[in-house]
Amino acid sequence: MMMMMKTHPFAYEVNVTAAQRIRGIILGIVLFPVRITLATLFFLLMWPIARLQLAGLSEAERAEPVRGWRRWLFHHIMLFLCRAVFFSVGFLWIRVKGRQARLKEAPVLVVAPHSGFLDMLVFCATGLPMAVSRSENCRLPVIGALLEFNQSVLVSRKDPESRKKCASQICERVTSDGRWPQMLMFPEGTTTNGRALIKFKPGAFLAGVPVQPVLLHYPGEPDTVRWTWKGLTWLGTLWHTTSQIYTSVTVEFLPVYTPSQEEKQNPDLYAENVQKLMAKYVMRRLRMQKSWYDSDQDGLLSAGDLSGLMGALVGIPQHEVEEMYSALTTRGRPTEASLQDLLMTHPVYRKVLREYLHSSGLADGNHNGIPNGNNNGIYSVSPPTAQALTSMDCERKRTS
Repeated sequence: MMMMMKTHPFAYEVNVTAAQRIRGIILGIVLFPVRITLATLFFLLMWPIARLQLAGLSEAERAEPVRGWRRWLFHHIMLFLCRAVFFSVGFLWIRVKGRQARLKEAPVLVVAPHSGFLDMLVFCATGLPMAVSRSENCRLPVIGALLEFNQSVLVSRKDPESRKKCASQICERVTSDGRWPQMLMFPEGTTTNGRALIKFKPGAFLAGVPVQPVLLHYPGEPDTVRWTWKGLTWLGTLWHTTSQIYTSVTVEFLPVYTPSQEEKQNPDLYAENVQKLMAKYVMRRLRMQKSWYDSDQDGLLSAGDLSGLMGALVGIPQHEVEEMYSALTTRGRPTEASLQDLLMTHPVYRKVLREYLHSSGLADGNHNGIPNGNNNGIYSVSPPTAQALTSMDCERKRTS
């Protein structure tokens, strides 16, 4: 069978057997060109529809939400074409669990795990809500027209003023009391292998309004939709996905999360608590055990296992773990229990945990059913920030 190598969240390597490779080549020769041609055709048809919706509107009118016959007519056509694109690629069914909240119940939908560009199919299941995108994408053929149709919030990551304007626009739209449509965001900000949730960015939580967490799950085997820092290329992802008879996907709407007063005043805390809540569901769904990062299932952590585990906690790949692994092995067998003991008793790591990672859990903030403590191998510490990592490095240098 096709197996995933269990490394850090930003790697997704697949090993294909000879039989799978032969089957993929045979099916791919037939399905890949047919499906890509159909998907491209539907995709190109979206271009004139997107232009027609805003045709004849002034700049001032385009800055307001599209309403009336323009939205009723073109929105439904665009939704059909969007679904047709993903149907052509192989997503014959989109299984939906739960109920999507109404606009006034939750102005923001937060979607995770974010595994690749094919995650855009969630827009079909949620009625084409607004999005946030890089301003550079406006220059791309078709994509620019679609962003204009969607009335997306645009941001240039290199421009501080653009980031401020983006945050202001997000807050203005999601607090408009229903004047603007729902907004959908991927709070992780990057793609992972879907086996862990990395630290959420606070953008979706700045306004302090209720959000609805939405989980994306690809239950089929082999899982070919992952597009990570290390693994399949975008072309390889398309090839493997279109070479299957069909690809399964589940969109799960969780209950609306209403922030506490403290969370409204602290977007980082709000983001962290929603991330922990969604992580609980992800771990339950995957039936994760404490030994998930034990790649050879012998009960012991290798340096690679430690790299993957710390990468999941930190939210960015962690390759320089030799010193930590050495400290772990000097305490005996490198088990996860030993790692927890190291993090809680080592003078350097304990200080970082106490000061930056809030290892005591969600004291007084556990109002949405988020369990404190360790659950299915999820450590109660929150993902560390860059400040925590810098402090850890500095502390190690001072004590060396």
